[in-house]
Order: sequence, then structure tokens, then C-alpha cells
Amino acid sequence: MTEAVSAVVRWASEQPGVSSIEAETEPDNIASQRVLEKAGFVPKGVLGAEGPRYVWRKPA
Repeated sequence: MTEAVSAVVRWASEQPGVSSIEAETEPDNIASQRVLEKAGFVPKGVLGAEGPRYVWRKPA
């Protein structure tokens, strides 16, 4: 799954106008949270409708 999420991030980073991607996981889904972190997402410190929110930002 990490490979798939990383591939989506790579693709999105090449698209015009994309500067960030946000994702949410269930609060107790540690495996999904780790996948996001391995793909470059960082916790945003916010709880969304589904749980913790993570964000990936395009390097400047």
C-alpha cells in the first residue's frame, strides 16, 4: 500500500496547481497512518470527519 500511495503522490506532484494533498484515517488505524507517513505525509494536528488528518506538501 505504501508503494501505491507514493505513486499517487508522485503523479499528483507533477500536476499543475497541486501543492498539497490531505488524507484522513480512522483514529485507531495505525497501519494506514504509517503508510501515509512513509509516503511523506505529516500529521496536521486536526481531527477530520473520519479521524486524524495528514497533509503532504509539494517541496518549494
